[in-house]
Amino acid sequence: MKQFRALCVSALVAVISQAFALDYQTSGATLGKVIPELAAATELNLTVAPQVVNEVVIVRAKGVEKFDLLQRVADATGLAWIKTDEGFRLDKTNEITLLARQEYANYSQSMISDNVPNGLIKADYSADSLFNVITSMPASSISNMDIGGRLVFSTIPTRYQINFPGSSYNTALAGAKAIQQQQIDEFNKRIAGRRTDERTQSVLDSLKQPITKVFMVVQRFAFDVYRFELVGLTATGQERISVSRSTIFTSHPAVSVSANFSSWKIAENSDLKKRLAAFSANADKNSPYASELREMILNPDEHEPVAFAIGPAMIAGAPESVNFVACIPDEEMESIASGMNLHGFSSLGSAGSMLQAKADGNWVTIKPQLTHLTWATRRNRGQLAKLAQTYDKHGVLNLSDKAAYAPYANNFFGKKGWEMQIGGRVFNQAFAAELGTFQYSSLEALELYNTLKPRLTNSGSLTLPISVLNSGWLNYVIFNSTSGPERRSGNRPGGRIALDDLPLIANISGNATIELKLAAEEMLVQQRGGGFDNQTSRERTEFLANGLPANGNITVTQGSTTVIVGRSLDRSIQMVLSEGDLAGMRAAQLSSNVRTKAGLLGQSTNEFGVTRRVYYQFEIRYADNTTLTRTVTGVIPATTFVPYNKLPADLLSRVEQSATRMAEQANRRNDRTPPPQP
Repeated sequence: MKQFRALCVSALVAVISQAFALDYQTSGATLGKVIPELAAATELNLTVAPQVVNEVVIVRAKGVEKFDLLQRVADATGLAWIKTDEGFRLDKTNEITLLARQEYANYSQSMISDNVPNGLIKADYSADSLFNVITSMPASSISNMDIGGRLVFSTIPTRYQINFPGSSYNTALAGAKAIQQQQIDEFNKRIAGRRTDERTQSVLDSLKQPITKVFMVVQRFAFDVYRFELVGLTATGQERISVSRSTIFTSHPAVSVSANFSSWKIAENSDLKKRLAAFSANADKNSPYASELREMILNPDEHEPVAFAIGPAMIAGAPESVNFVACIPDEEMESIASGMNLHGFSSLGSAGSMLQAKADGNWVTIKPQLTHLTWATRRNRGQLAKLAQTYDKHGVLNLSDKAAYAPYANNFFGKKGWEMQIGGRVFNQAFAAELGTFQYSSLEALELYNTLKPRLTNSGSLTLPISVLNSGWLNYVIFNSTSGPERRSGNRPGGRIALDDLPLIANISGNATIELKLAAEEMLVQQRGGGFDNQTSRERTEFLANGLPANGNITVTQGSTTVIVGRSLDRSIQMVLSEGDLAGMRAAQLSSNVRTKAGLLGQSTNEFGVTRRVYYQFEIRYADNTTLTRTVTGVIPATTFVPYNKLPADLLSRVEQSATRMAEQANRRNDRTPPPQP
């Protein structure tokens, strides 16, 4: 409150004397709705900045001073009131933004420190070495990473890499060499007792090439999920070893709680308890509140999710003498609802809730533990409504639907958002899966599509100069995206690289090298029964160590394929199927020996619509033959749905023939019995 008055005292001196006791209550609404209501109630000219208009608050205030209430709203959302010529605007300031960012980094650092060494599980010699490198690095070196971000630590850094901090430099070198020696030992065991021919000796020699540079790629896929990859290079730039693992940091630091929730109560077996259960992740799909949940996902702007259960429960459960303002993050709504249902209001003070609670007189302010994360993950209610309404009408999302929503999504969006689980239950899991595509390389592809859309044609290929793209965006994608550039050489059918083609080292203007897998590594992979994967993450900063070539180009390929939208009559199951998928579903009906991804659909009364999937592939190719490829797809809504036996005759005939063949083959495999033992 002091902050608000200090900021506004000169402007409000004429109206402070007119302050009056105010009552205001909302079980959950966006600032876009709350602030105009507060402006009318307080008789002040109040506005909210567009970038925070979707922040959500729950308010119960009885007989309070209006400036006190306004400051509590600012405190709960992590925002500030800023004086304008017309009045006051609720917004972020540079200071607030920096503090929120530092809070995010500090919490991340504590989370990582609390999990090391116990939170990382060692599995074998490779994991041991990687584990040692990770634990030798200060938690602060990776705590400030954005979700979706990428850092590269190196013993010999390029302009886009950083030095290994402290003792991790020597640990990384020692770890890489230990892994290399173990691989040499494994190879020697495999060839023990065999004649060492020229080719085998060549492979062994390549395995023994000294590692002179080590780098570690760190990627953050969610707030508490990191991926680490340790890579060792030879003096000529060849990749000698590569090990990786993903780690979930399960332990979270204690949150700041000074409020006592022991007197906050929810009556057992009450409608509020049932609503909290219905909102939770493991709720019964056939909930009596299904129609309300449906309205919520179709129009969250009018049917605010937090007002379905959490807000009403807090208002009903708080003691009469307590006033409060609460801001609930979109990513935590379901876990908070579940915690309140199972453990009451004491769950609001647990680390898992990601909330802070502060008591001050008869006020309680409940705010997100990490406002930086909350702001980044707040869903745009209006845009989400358009997406859900389109899916409800057509059962698919066209490319234009996805492109329209893409500017309102980001890599911070996780799978815990309320719209994921609620959307999956109201519609089907296919809708939840669609929502999960607005991240990482898929989101980058949609950004490319939106940027190049005015230049795209309806069919065929198109070549554009690289200059049509923003160099800052492209630099970020090249060096920071979770999916980096590729260089393909010597590819043969089946995706393998011939031994004769390796090792291959290509200079880029004399300044950098391109690393490809060694023949020995391919041989080891094949001996383990796996195919060679030439998509493995490589040191992309070595591809373009001196920046982006000016003479690159972008090849855009547009096309479409026939697909079949299959759905149960109640639309609880829906899938986009290829002709082969449909044949697999039909084969599973003909034989219990057939397993297919469309099995559940085949067990229901269903209908099908024939349509097309449209795709655009963007290949950014540089002068050194390095490429970055992104693809976007969308399904054109089917106009007619019919039973299986009413599908077009030619399609039905092909599907039946394929299904019969698949069923017969499955039956023959299942009928095989081992020959009798002599």
